[in-house]
Amino acid sequence: MNKTINKVIVRHFRQTDLKEFETCATRNADWIGEYLPEGSLYGGFTSYEYAAIFRSYVSNLNGYEFFGAFLGDYVVGMIIACPASTEFGVQLIYWVAKEFSNMGIGTKMVEVVSEIQFRKGFWNIECHTDRSNMGSQIIMKKSGFVIVDKYDSEYHGSKSSGKMLAWMKYNPYPRSPFGPRRTPFDVLRTRRIQLNY
Repeated sequence: MNKTINKVIVRHFRQTDLKEFETCATRNADWIGEYLPEGSLYGGFTSYEYAAIFRSYVSNLNGYEFFGAFLGDYVVGMIIACPASTEFGVQLIYWVAKEFSNMGIGTKMVEVVSEIQFRKGFWNIECHTDRSNMGSQIIMKKSGFVIVDKYDSEYHGSKSSGKMLAWMKYNPYPRSPFGPRRTPFDVLRTRRIQLNY
């Protein structure tokens, strides 16, 4: 297991990753759909629809950054950093391919992307997990997140319980009172908040 995790690279998606992403997401659509609504979409997408959505994954616009976990050329997971419920925070949403679960890949993705976001100056990172998703709870604990809230939510996956946990991790580095470093264009853009199901 340690040999495999050491070979996993977490990086931004590139346009050349489209076919491999499509293959992985299609193959794992039901697995992803257990806790994320995207799974049901991935299962029904055509190649044209994958190409359209993947363009946004590669562009990383409007406060969204899309990363893939790669084992060689194979996509084995995905993690998104997106606007959070706090002004200077970021939220993580992720999935790992079923055949690569329980290998530490989810933890590696969360830790790598958290470090990137903290280095940018975000004050905190939040994640929302279903209370029945024990795998994600283990990832959160291993990555140093703590539970800050428990709440009810709409059902969003085939295994969703409607009971959620909100997790938070604070930036261990000195923080600017003005939040993360942003370009002048970023300052002018309105931020959208998306809840992770």
